[in-house]
Amino acid sequence: MDKDLEAICDLIFKMACDVNKTCFYFAAESSIEKIYQQCFAYELNKAGLKYHSEVTIEVMYKSFPLKDLRADFVLHTGGKNKFTKDIIIEVKHSDQNKNAVNFESLKQWN
Repeated sequence: MDKDLEAICDLIFKMACDVNKTCFYFAAESSIEKIYQQCFAYELNKAGLKYHSEVTIEVMYKSFPLKDLRADFVLHTGGKNKFTKDIIIEVKHSDQNKNAVNFESLKQWN
């Protein structure tokens, strides 16, 4: 893996852990993902990373369009972002009962 990409992925993971640690018991279940997104956006801004939020992405298979998906955050290459590939970030929070549903949702980005 590209060293810059690996470093930014490590930073993103650390930011996500910080947000989760701070917010895990903070809000009602119905609004927690939006609060996580706001906190994560704060962390991305603080780190000086350029991103877009609530982005619609067209998924392709060998130039064949499959469907559009909505990503919470997309970090694009260039500028202060010194990595070589775009990064998609999907924010999820769940209790034990919803883990399987959220895992399936996250697999769409794999």
